Amino acid sequence: MTTLVASQHGPEGSGEKAPEPVAPGPEQAPREAPSQPARHDVAVSALGLLSLLFLGFVVYLLAFSGISQSRAQSVMYKNFRHRLAQATAPVGPVTRTGGRLPSGTPIAVLDIPGLRLRQVVVEGTASGDLMNGPGHRPATAFPGQPGVAVITGRRAAYGGPFRTIDALRPGDPLTVYTGQGMVPYRVERVRHDTDPLPQPVGAGGARLILATADDPLWPTKAIYVDAWQTSPVQQTAGSPSVEADADKTMASDPAALLPLVLWSQALALLAPAITWSRVRWGRWQTHLAAIPLLAAVVWNVYENTARLLPNVL
Repeated sequence: MTTLVASQHGPEGSGEKAPEPVAPGPEQAPREAPSQPARHDVAVSALGLLSLLFLGFVVYLLAFSGISQSRAQSVMYKNFRHRLAQATAPVGPVTRTGGRLPSGTPIAVLDIPGLRLRQVVVEGTASGDLMNGPGHRPATAFPGQPGVAVITGRRAAYGGPFRTIDALRPGDPLTVYTGQGMVPYRVERVRHDTDPLPQPVGAGGARLILATADDPLWPTKAIYVDAWQTSPVQQTAGSPSVEADADKTMASDPAALLPLVLWSQALALLAPAITWSRVRWGRWQTHLAAIPLLAAVVWNVYENTARLLPNVL
C-alpha cells in the first residue's frame, strides 16, 4: 500500500506527481505517402489543360487565323496595286537586279468570279507562305508565261481561299493579274491525285493549275483545277528556281520545329511565373499584365504548330 502511494506522488518524500509521458514530436511522426486522390487531381488538371490548348488550337485554325490572313491580304493588295500602277511589280521569278524573289513577295492577283474569290498570290508555297494567301510554286512557270504555272492555296485554315475550287466547272473563267498585264484562263477540269494527268502543253502554250487539299479537316491527298490560257503567252523573264521540299503540295515546314520548341518552353515557364506573381502582387494586377503576354506566347505556339501541318490544310 505504501509503495502504491509513493508511485503516485513521485519520489519518496517529494510530494510531487510523476511526470506524464511525452507524446512524440512532429519529427517523430511517420511520413505519409501522397494520397492517390491528390495524384489523380494533378493528372486531371494536366489533361484538362492539354484539352483546352488543343481546343484553342482548333479555334485558332478555323477562326482567328482567317482574321490574320484577311489583314495580310488587305495590306498586300493595296501595296501590289501601287506597284502595278508604278510598273514595278514582279514579271518573273527573279528581281530586277537578277536575284531570286524572296518567299512571301506578292507576284499576282487571282480573280475567280464564279467563286467570288480575289486573292493576292505570293511567291512560295511553304506552309508559312500560304498563311498570307495562295502561293506560286517556285519550280513552275510564272503565270502568263510559257509552260505550266501552279498556284497552291489552303482549303480550311487561314481563310481557306481554295475551300470551294472543286465547285468550278469546265469553261469557267478565271484571271491572273501580273506585272505583265491581265492573263485570262478557262477551266479544263477538276481532278484528283488518282486521275490521269493532263496532256503536256505544246510549244508556246501555257496552263495554270490550282492545287489544294482534298478534305478540309483531314487532308490526305490533293485536288487540282486545270485551266488553259486563252491569251498569247508573255515573254519569259527568268527560269524557275529549284524547288524545296517544303514547297511541295501536302508538305510541312520543318523550319518551324525549333521556334515551336522555344515558344513551348516560354509557355511552360510562364505558368509558374503567373502563379508566383498572383501570390506576390495580387490577382488583378497579375492578370492585367499576364493576359496579353500569355496570348502572344500561345499565338506563336499555335502559328508554328500550324506550319508543321500540311501546307494545303
